[in-house]
Amino acid sequence: MLLLKKESEYVGFVTYLLQNPHDNCSWIGLFIIRHDHERKGIGTIALALLEGRLKEHKIDRVRLCVQHGNIKGASFWNQHGFHVINSGFDNRNNRIDIYEKAFR
Repeated sequence: MLLLKKESEYVGFVTYLLQNPHDNCSWIGLFIIRHDHERKGIGTIALALLEGRLKEHKIDRVRLCVQHGNIKGASFWNQHGFHVINSGFDNRNNRIDIYEKAFR
């Protein structure tokens, strides 16, 4: 988990798995920035830090899910090099897209 702090205030967090036992891939679980801190570059910085950690572990790609209708989330991931590799349903039967990014 990464806790995101700006000055003395927590503004978000990221959870991730280095290796998901279901598909042996790395996954971003939650990527949450407080609403009042969105669109200030914090997510971009957090993603760069996470990608650095993954690369330290010799991981060359990462996946995540985005619920259908989450246009803001889908746009963020697309802007950062992620692309849809599959669609399906989560454990609550919500429609999702699975995104993936390969590292250079």
